[in-house]
Amino acid sequence: MSLTQTSNPFVGLRPFESDESLLFFGRQQQTLELLQRLHENHFVAVVGSSGSGKSSLIRAGLIPALKAGYLVDDRDRWMIAGFKPGQSPLNNFAAAILDQLNASNTHSELATFMRKIKEEGADAIIELLKPLWEERRTNTFFLIDQFEEVFRFAKGIAGIDKIDEANDFVNIMLELSERKELPIYIVITMRSDFIVIAPDFLDCRRR
Repeated sequence: MSLTQTSNPFVGLRPFESDESLLFFGRQQQTLELLQRLHENHFVAVVGSSGSGKSSLIRAGLIPALKAGYLVDDRDRWMIAGFKPGQSPLNNFAAAILDQLNASNTHSELATFMRKIKEEGADAIIELLKPLWEERRTNTFFLIDQFEEVFRFAKGIAGIDKIDEANDFVNIMLELSERKELPIYIVITMRSDFIVIAPDFLDCRRR
């Protein structure tokens, strides 16, 4: 009698990752709805209670579907950058982009990119991503996990400069989702108990 080793399909409390998509099931309809909304809006918020599976839905449901070509018929090339806002939303965003572009991502290069973002806003990111589209027809997908950290960051650290950074970060993400010259898609995950204060930040660019 021979025994075959089987892997445990349960990942515990952590989210499923993209390479575990075969173990992730039961959320096909929600994945299809996300694809439809991304096609229409390029910016989608996935909101739910803590532990409801928001990150798993994106990582093991949506992202594999993107790579399989379900969103854009003739293009299945993707640059996918996921990050959490943490204590420095713009810095973490810039670092995530440089990591995916295989840049050396030294402290100096990150600082230079950060300066360009602060001076030029979304244009600095568009300029860096443009070769991916022009040379390889690569789509861009940003996953901002635990978006509520932006609110904690702005409220928890004294100083108008921190509030400005949080507002700038939100404005840049919204502008990127509306720019038509590049195929950029953005999904945020956010705990539902932060939904009351979210509109103030998402509308800040109109003030």
